[in-house]
Amino acid sequence: MVAIRTAFLITSVTTLFASSVGCSDPVSVEVNIVQPCNQEPLKQLDYLRFVPTGQDIESRDLTSVYPVEKPLTSPIPLPLAGDFQLLVTGHRETYNSPTAGIGISPVIDLSQATPTAPVAINVPFALVDEFYKTTNLSEPTSFTEMKNPRYGASATYLPTVGKVLIVGGIALGQAAPKYRRAIEMFDPSTGLFSEVGEIKLDLARAFHRADLLSDGRVLITGGVGEDGIQTIARRTAFTVKPRENSERVTVSNPVNMRKPRTGHTTVALKDGRILLVGGRQLNPDAISPEDHFYLADVEVYDPVDGQFISPADPQSGSLVEMTVPRYGHSTLVLGDGNTVFVAGGFNQDGPQRSLDILEVTGDEITITATATIQAAPIFHSALRVSADTVLLSGGYLETLDADPRGQVEITTVSNSQKTVEMWRFAELFAGGPSQLTRVCDDQMSRERGHHTSGISGRRAVFIGGHTLTGATTNTAELVYLADNIGGKCFAQAPTLLGMSDSRAGHSSTVLPSGELLLVGGITQSNDSTQSLTSSEVFSPARNLVEF
Repeated sequence: MVAIRTAFLITSVTTLFASSVGCSDPVSVEVNIVQPCNQEPLKQLDYLRFVPTGQDIESRDLTSVYPVEKPLTSPIPLPLAGDFQLLVTGHRETYNSPTAGIGISPVIDLSQATPTAPVAINVPFALVDEFYKTTNLSEPTSFTEMKNPRYGASATYLPTVGKVLIVGGIALGQAAPKYRRAIEMFDPSTGLFSEVGEIKLDLARAFHRADLLSDGRVLITGGVGEDGIQTIARRTAFTVKPRENSERVTVSNPVNMRKPRTGHTTVALKDGRILLVGGRQLNPDAISPEDHFYLADVEVYDPVDGQFISPADPQSGSLVEMTVPRYGHSTLVLGDGNTVFVAGGFNQDGPQRSLDILEVTGDEITITATATIQAAPIFHSALRVSADTVLLSGGYLETLDADPRGQVEITTVSNSQKTVEMWRFAELFAGGPSQLTRVCDDQMSRERGHHTSGISGRRAVFIGGHTLTGATTNTAELVYLADNIGGKCFAQAPTLLGMSDSRAGHSSTVLPSGELLLVGGITQSNDSTQSLTSSEVFSPARNLVEF
């Protein structure tokens, strides 16, 4: 049998599966539904639905539904699948009402299970469309957090090991900012963070970029670091690779990019190369943002030879440059994977509202379209809604609001915006020029800058960030995007959600469950700024097949 143990419920929920093949003795499979330490979802639900999945499992025949307070007692036979996974959904009032709670177990190999060794499966379970603290799945009364406070770190999901790699960042709120050298991993199957390696002192950085390569390595490029007593833009890049069957990672020797750069953006091209766009080089004597050196050029990293190149324009043969230098901009890959959308930012001349479309062909790049955004150009969030559609949200209109002194330790930003707008990209004809069309605009319910955003079907979520006064917020908002866009981007008013912590400048990544993991960032009020060790998960309602 499978025992379903539910923490925090007065009545324990017991029951479910026994796995067996032919006439062999059954294998006991024990499922533990783990509720987040800051939620009690089962107290708000009336029915649970269990959907066993796997290559040799017919989910429709084996799905079980029962009241939370009155569990069934008859075991259900299951084949000993090598890729068993259990989906648990919660429902209010009736068993076929919309999903209100959801949990997805890790993939479990039952093929090697024996009758003498029960298989224990933890299923993290939470209410949908809500945030919850990362939780120790073995001790669900306690939340988990990173070992190190991090602002400006990177978080990258590694499909080869099923964990999230967390690199770099800076600790604020101390006597002097401290760059984090320890590398951490988050394991969704346990809810735990662990230190798995370390960066050398001269490679420590924040506000860098991290990109997953096709061979499982993660490329770390640029960012802000220290050279003696000076704050500099890093020119070095390196890769981090998880070791097979190990809790450690391997950090490669550094290689030089074509230029030092921080605040640049990156995208993975269709052929697996990484495109680096814009950024800036730091002037140690700068007293205002315009005193730094802003970059209009791009470069490409080839993971095969481990080198960076500067692409050429096929018409002129000169090195490719965008229409303007950009920092605080956004970049997304569109279409066939070789079309790159670049929006906004600022440079020594102030805010830049232009859009560039870069078409990549081998080592050549052509700028094929430009337009002008109406939304805030600086430190907005850009979300790819579909292969040809981008949603911009929030950000800042003025350089001094977004980056008062151009120094990493100065974080008092203010006057963020509510504006949202959507752009659509299309080729006018095959092989011909491209066109950008602004298709709608709207307003979030709160001003946000240095926030993040996510997409689930036709629903977008805007998370955290700095408010109009510069303080960080512990709110997010969920919107339904209009299907037939006719001037407005939202089908209805945004729904305001509460987060576990107030944060901005955090890192985020999508987990295989479809949930969004948030780590670190800063929390800020009028009199204090502090880097965070905390983490939380947003659990969106997903398009589930109901049996």
